[in-house]
Amino acid sequence: MTHRTSCSQEILTLAATAVPDVAVIALALAAGRGAGLSIIEALQHSVPSTKSVLLVDTYTRDVVVDAFRAGAKGILDRSRDLDALCRCITAVANGDIWANTREIQYLIEAIGPTSKRVVNSKGERLLTSREEQVRLLVTEGLSNRDIAATLNLSEHTVKNYMFHIFDKLGVSSRIELILYGQHHSAAAYSPPNGGIPASSTNSS
Repeated sequence: MTHRTSCSQEILTLAATAVPDVAVIALALAAGRGAGLSIIEALQHSVPSTKSVLLVDTYTRDVVVDAFRAGAKGILDRSRDLDALCRCITAVANGDIWANTREIQYLIEAIGPTSKRVVNSKGERLLTSREEQVRLLVTEGLSNRDIAATLNLSEHTVKNYMFHIFDKLGVSSRIELILYGQHHSAAAYSPPNGGIPASSTNSS
């Protein structure tokens, strides 16, 4: 089922009623240029099961970064053909992130590498020391092969670490992993009453 409208409120109403698997939202709507980002963010809260793809006329670094920060699972140039749109929607519906190498690099540069470990709501470590090393190298844009060379590991071992990291954090792509680290790092965690974040017993 498909619906087409440029009215922001109508988009939210339709999404709440139809609960689509994927919503393709244009950056510029009747409410103004950039309104699509607000819609994507609103859908994250009102219809969390619906995944969003941002449709743009031109790419800029800020648009790409803002799109993924708002909760978009993909970004697509309006000039791409119908086949590309279908492949994008299918990939996002299946839980993947739709982004090219340049867009991923924009995101990495905007967020920047962090030395802070990822923690849960209680400030407890979620990954082993070695898994944290691998995650941090991912945020620097390194491939599995580069990570293997840096840590003196086999590429197969790095792939195993990536599998465990994705499984523990509930992510399915490098972009999601980068965003997860941004929102769940020890730096972002403020323990209650000024307490010290707890450490887990995970080991490498």
